[in-house]
Amino acid sequence: MHDPLNLLSLASICSVIAIAFGYFSENRKKADMIIVFTFCSLWGIFTLFILAEETGAIYSYPQFLHVNEPFELFMGPLIYYRFRILVEGKMKLSLLTLLLFAPGILAVLYFIPYFTLSGQEKLALAGFQNIQNGAVRAIYLAIVYGQTPWFVFCLALFIVHGSRMLSAKGLRLIMQKKVLVAYNLLWITIAITGYAVYLTGQSGMIRVMIIVTNCMIVLFYFIEKKYPELFLLIREDSSETRYKRSMLGGVNTGAVVERIQELMELERLYLDEDLSLKSLGSRLGITPHQLSEILNGTVRATFPTFVNAYRIEEAKKMLLENENIGVINAAYECGFKSKNAFNNAFSRREGMTPTEFIQQSKKRRA
Repeated sequence: MHDPLNLLSLASICSVIAIAFGYFSENRKKADMIIVFTFCSLWGIFTLFILAEETGAIYSYPQFLHVNEPFELFMGPLIYYRFRILVEGKMKLSLLTLLLFAPGILAVLYFIPYFTLSGQEKLALAGFQNIQNGAVRAIYLAIVYGQTPWFVFCLALFIVHGSRMLSAKGLRLIMQKKVLVAYNLLWITIAITGYAVYLTGQSGMIRVMIIVTNCMIVLFYFIEKKYPELFLLIREDSSETRYKRSMLGGVNTGAVVERIQELMELERLYLDEDLSLKSLGSRLGITPHQLSEILNGTVRATFPTFVNAYRIEEAKKMLLENENIGVINAAYECGFKSKNAFNNAFSRREGMTPTEFIQQSKKRRA
């Protein structure tokens, strides 16, 4: 294990697992954090198992032999939904979700009898070549060698879906960032090369591929941090494209409400003190009267009440994170035109003034 290649492989594995926890320290959506944490954790564990096989360490603990194999089929669906969240800002469960995760679930169920074998029995079946039943052996080998093709299929599915979700402007945004284009081309090259190396069983090269793939995952973490505005623009473009398509047949109330929420959460339109029923209606392609009716009928709120709810939540966050900001500064930064308007709206929603809210917060922290 003291071989430099082994140490570098282990260091890259630790880096990926560290990235998994790193995402939890940032202000991200819960679904995004769960998917990234699961993907990075599983990938780190998988590459650790591969390294253990390459160094022979796994044979000292044969009860763990091939334990990771069926779970690797979850990697493709996880990366598919990770990219969906990057582009769309959210993830919806659907029949497609079940279909993409079904191979992994079925593989885990199929492996249950293997999981129950003793260490010595697993050693006798190492590689699954010694299984007598031809059909059973074929399924085991299909699961083991089908992981990379399934991963590539899920990635290709996202590319097709993503191209439909973005306008020409959104696609240009991606193509103009040469680092993203180069990154994706590099990933395709690595996937093909890695699969070929895995099939041929070249020990040294397998460890090199572990290092390279793990470094690519870590690199993407820093690309996200370097270009946050790019991914925000991509999500905005995707949201607008979906909305326009959903409105082709007339006013789609559900689509309008969803689009309003996206505009508030992604673009934070509520921070604009001049935001009005007319300007928002124009942005949505509907009349102020239609917008007013939709808000009253679906979220049971008038336009000022709906917008002020977002502003007050933002103000509460500001007041809690920065005690020196002051009530009046928080009011203006959140889109209110005056301190009185802020105080009145805050009191109606929270049952206390902003000053009382700050005092209560200090008592709870004391």
